[in-house]
Amino acid sequence: ETYGEYVLAENDGVRPICYGSTELMDEEEFEEISFPWTLAALSCRTVVETVDGEKSGMMETESAGGEDYAAAVAAASRAGASAAAAAVAGDKNADYFNGHGMTKRKIGIIGLGLIGGSLALALNDAYDVIGYDKDERTREAARKLNIDVSERCEMGGARIIFSCVPVFAMKTTLDMLTGKYPNAVVTDVASVKSPFSATGGRYVGGHPMAGTEKGGIAAARPHLFENAYWVITGKGRDAELVADTVGVIGAKPVFMSAEEHDRSVAAFSHAPHAAAYALVASAVKDGASPIAGSGFMDTTRIAKSDGGFWSEIFALNRDNVLGALAEFRAELDAVSGMIERGETAKLKAYLDRARIKRAALDRSDLGGAELYVDLVDRVGEFERVTGVIAREGINLENIALVPAREGAGGALRLEFGSEADRERAAVALGSDAGGEIDRRRNG
Repeated sequence: ETYGEYVLAENDGVRPICYGSTELMDEEEFEEISFPWTLAALSCRTVVETVDGEKSGMMETESAGGEDYAAAVAAASRAGASAAAAAVAGDKNADYFNGHGMTKRKIGIIGLGLIGGSLALALNDAYDVIGYDKDERTREAARKLNIDVSERCEMGGARIIFSCVPVFAMKTTLDMLTGKYPNAVVTDVASVKSPFSATGGRYVGGHPMAGTEKGGIAAARPHLFENAYWVITGKGRDAELVADTVGVIGAKPVFMSAEEHDRSVAAFSHAPHAAAYALVASAVKDGASPIAGSGFMDTTRIAKSDGGFWSEIFALNRDNVLGALAEFRAELDAVSGMIERGETAKLKAYLDRARIKRAALDRSDLGGAELYVDLVDRVGEFERVTGVIAREGINLENIALVPAREGAGGALRLEFGSEADRERAAVALGSDAGGEIDRRRNG
């Protein structure tokens, strides 16, 4: 199995080269290599590792020179080393490299709520993570999750700093970080990007398209970003460094401008949240209704999100949100008009077009393929379904319980990375005794 390219630095004239390539890199390019493992001074003896059957020279190390390229090469030169191994992609070699003195790249995270806490948990294995939150109880909770926490927001030595603070505090925090740590790449996770696009220093805008209706470090989980899009609104090496870093935790980097991002999230995130709140307000008059089915519950789940957070987002992305809501209102008016005029055939065609567009969002390149499985009300049913899939060796990317659907019992919504995996699961579950595939939902 290939773990990635080793990077070697020849001692004669300090000429860094990439293993398997004769292309020379300058010192800046060498320092910018975006792998989790950073340059270490190697000072002992040469060992030989095999990568895909070819030999690669490496050095064992007794003392690390840290992330600074010049210091590392100088330390190796003083030790009389003829070559220095630098970085290796991925975290599969973690045990070997930690045992031989390799240093991990340091990453800082400011704000340890749902996003910041999940990010710290996800990055903890591959990087030297230092976190900070102004709330003492949050800091204590982070320590219990084995997150290294700073008491005074000290991020010295961090190569990348993620600002995961509330959006109302984002500008002040970004300005502080870029000013205090000019050599660090500073990025954020805010749901809007244009208000911060003028930030100086090595700022790179970012927004992970992931989250839940719950907040705080208690809701943090290390797999939150797997297969989630992570929008990056910058260019160049710093942006690539951020992209490679979030790629390590399974996110899918997407590059776009701040303006394009804000228009897109207004339509696909901000307006839907506003609509969900409005739908709850219009339907639930005197408390929860006992006949509210999964259609209403699924559509309005996001209305359980924090109102303070979303009121700030709506204000910061005001024009785009208003535009998206105006388009949504126009579509509602169109549906209302067809219903009022009794235009059944026209309405059906409209609904079918929308259904096809929605189905396209389930393709593997946009988040996976869904399969609904009806559940039998008995002990072990959940384990039975997942066990069938596991025995077939099918990767299940996501799973959710869909309770009390109209006209049916509970069901599991299974998400797969491809239509092929979805079909294999459908066949396996269809031939297994017990619960049945929901033919109405799955087509």
